[in-house]
Amino acid sequence: MLIINTITHFNALRAKLLPKYMYNIALLVLFFASFMMQSNGQAAENAQCNHFNVAGAQSWYPYSYVKEGQASYSGVLINSLLDTTKQQSVFLNHWTNMPWKRAERSLEQNKIDILLGAFYTPERAKKWYFSKPLASSELVLFSLKEIENVKDLKEVYTKGISYPFGMATGEKFSAIKSKIRTDHIIKHDQIYGRILKKHTDFGLLPKIAVEAYLTEHDLKDKFKIHPVKLDYQNVYLVTAKTNPCLAKIKFVFNNIKRNVLLALKK
Repeated sequence: MLIINTITHFNALRAKLLPKYMYNIALLVLFFASFMMQSNGQAAENAQCNHFNVAGAQSWYPYSYVKEGQASYSGVLINSLLDTTKQQSVFLNHWTNMPWKRAERSLEQNKIDILLGAFYTPERAKKWYFSKPLASSELVLFSLKEIENVKDLKEVYTKGISYPFGMATGEKFSAIKSKIRTDHIIKHDQIYGRILKKHTDFGLLPKIAVEAYLTEHDLKDKFKIHPVKLDYQNVYLVTAKTNPCLAKIKFVFNNIKRNVLLALKK
């Protein structure tokens, strides 16, 4: 289109300004220059889509977490993504110091290309493109062992419940948010400290993340998971629908191997 518009404009000037033989030479030069500009632009776009910025939860075991002293993500999500991007000669830049809500905003501003692990909501689906579901995660309520077992969510009305700011909590828990004292935190592991100090009563996180954390930090004798049934949430990789590299990211998502992640389903 650039070439056609330029030539059309050039034709309008030809009769007034140039002899025919000079016009033919100039036209050839102009055509070649325009072609090179478009080729360079396409090459720049391709180069841009070979480097993706990724962000995600820093303590969501075993899906997405950052080991102490490390500047890159660990977990099954990044490992599975790396398996695919390496085959496509795509490089990942890890943004590991970004709170979840800021990561969401950065995704929608196209500063972040891929978020490592998110739950689906209709509101998110308006703006985000979701990969196929990579695993399933059961949300659970947990607390100190001294607290009586919770079997119905009505039993936690007026209680303090901590969970990450911006986390999708599922339909069952979302229905009682107005009846509890919400205690938003930035990182998952902050919840355990707040419960131990009795700054809040309960925590809300995916079951597999809670079990992994309690085992790793030798806290099984202090905490328990309550029997009240909450929602199962599928885990996805996501990008923004406005991302300029959306086509390439879709291709990457579609080629992610699922065999490792499916083993995490309960």
